[in-house]
Amino acid sequence: MPCGSFSLFLQLYYKGTARSMATDEQLQNEFMELVTRCRGSIIRLCLIYTDRQPDNVNDLFQDIVYNLWRAFPNLRRRDSAHNWVYSVAIRVARMHHRSRRNKPRYVDLDYATLASLIDDGEDEMLAILYSLIDRLDNDDKTLLFLYIDRVPQKEIAAIYHTSEMSVNHKINRLKKKLKKMHEDER
Repeated sequence: MPCGSFSLFLQLYYKGTARSMATDEQLQNEFMELVTRCRGSIIRLCLIYTDRQPDNVNDLFQDIVYNLWRAFPNLRRRDSAHNWVYSVAIRVARMHHRSRRNKPRYVDLDYATLASLIDDGEDEMLAILYSLIDRLDNDDKTLLFLYIDRVPQKEIAAIYHTSEMSVNHKINRLKKKLKKMHEDER
């Protein structure tokens, strides 16, 4: 996790609830496995919905993990865990974004932070891509995030409650839009 230890987080959480830590050890282990598997996706979503300042990314990450933990006992095991994480994370990121609307929206990219959060050697290309994505509205950002994260279009359609064909058309339009925006910058 970007900030602090998860065990401290759980201790603080349990302090205000009737649950006991000992009885929920299996639940904690399952949750930690899920967060570990989805960590990269959550961080990429945080990068899309914030100004990429480390404190803001960490705040959103922690807020998402907290909300995932609160909702985790209600996760139906027949649901795709990744879809569930995306749905909760997107909802939290949108609420977080709305609550910070009055703050400056665009800030210069901190390439060192971006490089430390993403393990790719293509930092410059990613920075350009994220700067283009920053100019899109939130629904388009979210759709591209899911696409970049290689979520199957069938699952994206389920998250958006629409058809696969509609998702496919929207993604293709967004690709063309990003390409045009990039060409206009040159």
